[in-house]
Amino acid sequence: MTEATAYWHGEIERILAGDPGAPVPFGRIPGDLARVAILARDRSLPATVLLGRLSREGGALVDRIATLSDTELDRAGLHPARGVMTVAEVIDRTLASHFEEHAAQIRAAIG
Repeated sequence: MTEATAYWHGEIERILAGDPGAPVPFGRIPGDLARVAILARDRSLPATVLLGRLSREGGALVDRIATLSDTELDRAGLHPARGVMTVAEVIDRTLASHFEEHAAQIRAAIG
């Protein structure tokens, strides 16, 4: 979740900074080599480091999302697997849904 928070914040900003007249290429697929390498590296970090990073980066992302206008939420990006998505869809389907899946995994793991 820590890696995804920073990554998707950046991808939202990529869409917003791109040409508003055409969907902006963004995103990645699960087997992305950079993603896999970061996850492997972060597995060796203490949980306190990861939780601190998640708190900071998650807070920055939530703060940024709160400032988005309807026009910004409607901006379109082009994902390599999911096709055209608005910023609102990226937030809902890629961030919120993905984090809910992880929360369910954590709940199941700790009982």
